[in-house]
Amino acid sequence: FRSSDIDRTVEVNYFKLPANAKPDLFQKAAAQNLLLDNDVLVTAPTGTGKTAIAHYVIGKNLHDGKKTFYTTPLKALSNEKYRDFQRIYGADKVGILTGDAKENSQAPIVIMTTEVYRNMVFGEHFGKKNELLEDLKTVVFDELHYLGDIDRGGIWEQSIFLSEPKIQLLSLSATIGNNTDIADWMSQIRDYEQPEIVSGSNSELVKYQANEYLPVHTVLIDVPNSNRHVPLKFENINGSDLTQPEKSKKKSKFNDKIDKLSNMAEKKGIIPAFAYTDIVKKLKDEDKLPAIFFVFDKRNSKDIVDYLTKYGPKLTTDDEKEQIMDIVEGYWDEGKYLGESLNMKGILKGYAVHNAGLLPTQKELVFQKKLLKIAIATETLSAGINMPTRTTVITATRKPSDNPDGPDNKRTITANEFHQMAGRAGRRGIDKIGYCYTLSQNDVERSVFDMLIHSNSNNLKSAFRPDYSFITKYFEQFQNDEMLNLIFI
Repeated sequence: FRSSDIDRTVEVNYFKLPANAKPDLFQKAAAQNLLLDNDVLVTAPTGTGKTAIAHYVIGKNLHDGKKTFYTTPLKALSNEKYRDFQRIYGADKVGILTGDAKENSQAPIVIMTTEVYRNMVFGEHFGKKNELLEDLKTVVFDELHYLGDIDRGGIWEQSIFLSEPKIQLLSLSATIGNNTDIADWMSQIRDYEQPEIVSGSNSELVKYQANEYLPVHTVLIDVPNSNRHVPLKFENINGSDLTQPEKSKKKSKFNDKIDKLSNMAEKKGIIPAFAYTDIVKKLKDEDKLPAIFFVFDKRNSKDIVDYLTKYGPKLTTDDEKEQIMDIVEGYWDEGKYLGESLNMKGILKGYAVHNAGLLPTQKELVFQKKLLKIAIATETLSAGINMPTRTTVITATRKPSDNPDGPDNKRTITANEFHQMAGRAGRRGIDKIGYCYTLSQNDVERSVFDMLIHSNSNNLKSAFRPDYSFITKYFEQFQNDEMLNLIFI
């Protein structure tokens, strides 16, 4: 291809960036390699414009009459991308496939969880034809760092090595320490032997022979943290400096609530819900809203929002409250169910909870018009979900885990997890600085936060372990194959 061809396809297909900004050098390099049919791995800080690269290849594939799959690690993220892409490309061109939703799956752009894509290529690889894979040109792996996740990383690994070389892979991530090793592995794993079908008198025998090398290349495009568009400023808040509300001299429900929250916080080793009032007032006074508070305990998240709803400062204007009510009334008119758990008073005041257990309609309401000022969220909100925010507050160094490293059934968050959460702060084209506050209860926790702030991204390691799910799916594909018995004798 000539340089003019690349420039033309970038100009025609490139998704418009915020404030009509021109594509960065790394975005142009990614577009060039996608045009040349290479696989591309992009590692760049949050907010630098990785999704724009996906829009480039989607636009090019639409022009060429080819399909694009966009995979995400979370149903919440898939649902958000589905709504966003429908607005951009039109509802007829976008479908979704998750465990909860199946809409317009024959569309040229299909959003899905990575597990759904893995199941497709697993069946295809072992002889179960899937018509949805026909004319598939590119698969986008958003949040590729999940490849190293202890519990789910094997899904990404299988998805990559089971994808046929003719399918182009675009992988996007903000945090991979050993990105060169991952790019090398992806390039190697995608070169496999082509099958030759030999017909016999009684059956067909599949022989694998090494054909000529298939020209599949994986190109790494890395943007260092120093090139982040909106620099991050870190500051620690000592939990001991946060004030406890003054109790009434008489016995009251307020006193009972403060005692209950204090006892629960002491038992769980967390900051009590009422302490967040000081931080919210600080952020409001210093014009550092909107903000995301990352809290790893769902019950505590609800307690925090409930307390702030009743006793915290009002963060929304009268005009914003009217906009929120108009949206809610529109939902009612459309027959959308918002659920009994919706804290409407909190939302009208500017506060909301976000976690994986919320109804899709609640998530849509919370983020649709970006009217929210404070989100008390679990880690799900760090994984690419588009809530423009000026500030992030990380409230603990330890989170519940199926693989705990201590008697509290928790483990210390990794550098990758920390930087994913911190990186949500700062909006390109809006903020000059993003703010990240860490909330420590003692000197030990503060030292852990300091270490995480100055740590590089973690190296990803293989998390693929053939589990019961893998083996049963393998048996399912070959249950009528006589060779199966020979394999396992």
